[in-house]
Amino acid sequence: MKAEIITPAIPFLDPGEITAALAVMVVPDQVFEVRILELRRARGYSPRVILGYFDTPALVPDALAALRLEGAKGIYLALNPINPVLLARSHNKFIDAKDIPASRESIERHCEC
Repeated sequence: MKAEIITPAIPFLDPGEITAALAVMVVPDQVFEVRILELRRARGYSPRVILGYFDTPALVPDALAALRLEGAKGIYLALNPINPVLLARSHNKFIDAKDIPASRESIERHCEC
């Protein structure tokens, strides 16, 4: 009988890498947006775009894990500070982007990044 080799699944998202990246890119106390394009899940509805407004970078890895993503075309972070009023729409969690109208007023100020 031949031994079967079992390899562990490689996680799509590494919480340590996410935390390290956010520590470099997000200014403390800044509201920022994370947007996910064309996500793939094992089951259930998969909207074309989801987004979340965050003011606590440490909550992003758990919010991403809760989505149970198998893949995505892209995961983006808005580098310009976002208007804190938008936290009322999606405070430290992800929602379907179709529920959020796009607006230039969502950017609090533009920065040279």
